Amino acid sequence: MIWAALAGRTQLCEAIWETAPYPIHSALVVSYIYRTIADFLPDSAAELQDDASKFEDYAMGVLDLFPTFQKAKKGLAYEWSVIGASALRMGVSASCKRFVSHRYCQKVLDQQFFSDDVGKLRAKTPHSMIILMIFFPFLLFIPSFGPFTNPYQLRKPKNQDSKESEGNDHKNSDPNTPPPGFFTVLNFYELPVVKLWTNTLCYIIFLIMLSWLASEPIEHDISTIEMVLGVWISALLVDEIFQFLEDPVQHFEPTSNKLDFSILVAFILYYILRAISASSDDRSIRDSCVDILIPTIVCCYLRLMQVFSINYYLGPLLIMIFKMLKDIIRFFSLFLLFFAGFQISFILITQQAAYHGEAEDDAWKTGYPDGTMGLAYWAFIGEFGDSFDVLNQSDLGVITMAFYLILGQILLQNLLIAMMADTYSEIRDNSDEEWKFSRYLLVHEYKTANLVPPPLNLIELAIHACQALGSVFKEEEEEAPPPPEDEDFVKSMSELRSAFVEEEKKKDQDKVENQVKKLNEQLDWIIQDRAEDKEHLVTIQDATTELVKMMKILVPAPPTAAPAK
Repeated sequence: MIWAALAGRTQLCEAIWETAPYPIHSALVVSYIYRTIADFLPDSAAELQDDASKFEDYAMGVLDLFPTFQKAKKGLAYEWSVIGASALRMGVSASCKRFVSHRYCQKVLDQQFFSDDVGKLRAKTPHSMIILMIFFPFLLFIPSFGPFTNPYQLRKPKNQDSKESEGNDHKNSDPNTPPPGFFTVLNFYELPVVKLWTNTLCYIIFLIMLSWLASEPIEHDISTIEMVLGVWISALLVDEIFQFLEDPVQHFEPTSNKLDFSILVAFILYYILRAISASSDDRSIRDSCVDILIPTIVCCYLRLMQVFSINYYLGPLLIMIFKMLKDIIRFFSLFLLFFAGFQISFILITQQAAYHGEAEDDAWKTGYPDGTMGLAYWAFIGEFGDSFDVLNQSDLGVITMAFYLILGQILLQNLLIAMMADTYSEIRDNSDEEWKFSRYLLVHEYKTANLVPPPLNLIELAIHACQALGSVFKEEEEEAPPPPEDEDFVKSMSELRSAFVEEEKKKDQDKVENQVKKLNEQLDWIIQDRAEDKEHLVTIQDATTELVKMMKILVPAPPTAAPAK
């Protein structure tokens, strides 16, 4: 089937898919192949995208046929050995946004975000309550009473005896009452939603310390706050490396991870230059450190916007911002040609003014507003300053600026506005799908994150290193063989696929029958119209004959000629 998809044999793919043992995984693989090929073949992109959407519909159709959520959850979580990924993971890789937005997929994400194998939170638990329980973990042991409802509870073991469960039901009649235990707090902090907030709260402390560093002058020697931030950044770097090793394929898909990488690279460069400046008396290196720190602080604050992605209303706005940034980058790649052409023209005009003594000799290479270097950019956003005093020295100076303003402020600015408006409309019309699709990346990131946030993850790393060192001296255990394929699961998936295929065939047959019925009705109407037309023609013919007869009666016969004598 993969070969058929690569060869563009869609009908052959459909025929093979009707016999595939894993219909959801297979359909998503074909959809992934078609969407990937569409990126490299723009001429056939529309047709390939339609074929990809068709197989995405196949996957959604089979998913709809699951009778219960538990069975659908098993189908979504099952990892096919051929691709080494689950159906939900494959749907994200294939950019199947409608599939990931399916109610079963979203319910799986809710369970992964608010629960794990040990404990769970109610899906609609307010985030303010989660933050309160992070700061005051003793609330986990308080039973529900009055308006207060404890949202956290531990899961019961699957192998729990029925008699024990009945006894526990007597003791813990309230389902919201968590069972006591020392590890309850630890289990609570392992939840992905709790990891999100612990990382966010620690990152806010990091931003406060970074702002403290920026509020004080950077001296020759490295300060204490810089050392503390250096340790913190090292912890962030370690955390980023572990996240990359956990999922190297999809790690850089979220924009937040790309921003994290840029921030860490900037901080590494900052501390390298800072160490060099501390060991020398060159102030230019220190100034370069400040220049690196300025945009890095801005990026660090922008990184905090990720916490808004969990909100249904603010999440789509965040997606709009990042996609509009891509529009701006594409626009300025086009604007660069206009900028270069007119900027060189302004430089030539400035040199002519300097030749006549109306401007300084170095004005053409002095930055705006003291010179004309960069004037094309500032004029694009409406800032001119005293540039017309220089432009008037050339016969074409004002005309060149007027022509540039027509192209820049009227044409190009409206083009940029139209591009961003189109992106806004696209995200707004599909805000539900866009937000639900982006949730997977957020849930997956914190599901695989460390138990504690940076910089405390260095302690966790040291503990894991000691455990790994201790395991070296132990006897190596034989690797467990891979679990065999679940024949019952494969059989149930095949039955669902067969049911879906039969349903689709029945729909196609009904569609054909409806079309044939409509054609027969149209044919009957045509025959009836022809019969009526024929009757009208016969009636008109009879009426014409009668009219001719009447005219013959009314018209007198011509006189006969007299016989000759």
